Amino acid sequence: WNAKYELLSEYKKKHGDFDIPSGHSLYSWVSYQRKLYHDNALPQDRVDVLVDIGFGFEIPLPKKSFSKESPEAWEVRYKDLTAFKEVHGHCRVPVAYDPSPALHKWVSAQQGKYKKGRLSDDQIDRLNGIEFPFIKDTLPKLGVLKTKIEPVDRETYLEELWDKSYQELAAYKHHFGHCNIPISYEANPSLGAWAFSQRMAYKKNKLSQNRLDKLNELGFPLEPQKKLVEAV
Repeated sequence: WNAKYELLSEYKKKHGDFDIPSGHSLYSWVSYQRKLYHDNALPQDRVDVLVDIGFGFEIPLPKKSFSKESPEAWEVRYKDLTAFKEVHGHCRVPVAYDPSPALHKWVSAQQGKYKKGRLSDDQIDRLNGIEFPFIKDTLPKLGVLKTKIEPVDRETYLEELWDKSYQELAAYKHHFGHCNIPISYEANPSLGAWAFSQRMAYKKNKLSQNRLDKLNELGFPLEPQKKLVEAV
């Protein structure tokens, strides 16, 4: 009993009242204390300590269910969303969210209302305060977050690939002392294939002067080799 009383006292300090929701661990205990009091079965010493923290023994009337559009219902969902944001760092509530199954639909409803101009200025300000995504496209669909992919310039991309292979060739030269890399180079098969493609490009006169100069600087043999023995 004393442990529950301490929890109730802490609840009052934190929330300023004894309006305990039905899902709270104290809800049944508090209801039972009120029942005992009205049945004259609650010891006076317990009545006294409960009165000391301002506890009321009147049995509260059942709460009216909220309509979907009521300010009270909006406030409840807003608090749920705020709690979600504190945990996850964003307001993109998934379709299946067990702590508040209706929250995803509520988020979608707010986005629809915003689009139709049916949210009050206060609601918009409060949603802005938690970085609410007013545009539906910013929400993940089927659990996949949409990510904008920046377009890549094809020529730049190919040039970067060529430079990467060229640097690998330079490392090969530094290690083995030559650039006679075989096409079937097991340690780096893609490098062997790249070296072969450079020879083919040179043979077809499709190797740019800049690339030709860089390969010559390394001493890369551009003429097709009769047989290259793989370095060990």
